[in-house]
Amino acid sequence: MSESVRKALKEWAVAVKALERGAQVILLRKGGIVEGPGGFKVESDRFFLFPTYFHQDAEVLKDEYRGWVEEVFHQRPPEGCVRIDLFAEVHDVVPVTKLSSITALSDIHIWSASYIADRFDWKPESPLFVLVLRVFRLLSASEIDLTPAYGGCTSWVDLETEIATTRMEPVLDEEAFILKRNFIKNALFTEDTKQSLPCT
Repeated sequence: MSESVRKALKEWAVAVKALERGAQVILLRKGGIVEGPGGFKVESDRFFLFPTYFHQDAEVLKDEYRGWVEEVFHQRPPEGCVRIDLFAEVHDVVPVTKLSSITALSDIHIWSASYIADRFDWKPESPLFVLVLRVFRLLSASEIDLTPAYGGCTSWVDLETEIATTRMEPVLDEEAFILKRNFIKNALFTEDTKQSLPCT
């Protein structure tokens, strides 16, 4: 993995922290407010994670993770900067149409049961997408300027600064990741989700 990559996915800093610590290998998405009727789309299967701090709420987390919201605020970079230190590869994108399938994943993510139900019920005509990610930690984090181009309620941004992916290490070793991925696939790949979607 030697090329530079510009695509980044915006996500709450507390969720980025969960990925960085290996507490979860999934993200749940339905799409940003301005992404139109088509909802969320995976624009790239390899991208950086772009932490955001607006609208974070400890109440949507399980009790044991609620202190993480305060932690990420204390650790955030200086005003006007974004710190990029994680890279992700998409291994599966699963559209889930049954809340029971998401409930089966309750042991491997940080979100409260009520938050999961709320996300599932929002825009009920659209499925909730589960992204299974292999996450890598950059050995040297990059701090980039927070420009207006990165604003708004969109999921994806194109970084104005190139960040190399030559020096990074996996958050979880391959065996640990495969175990988690297999658990997720067994829970999600039911009769209504027999295969993951291709990236578009």
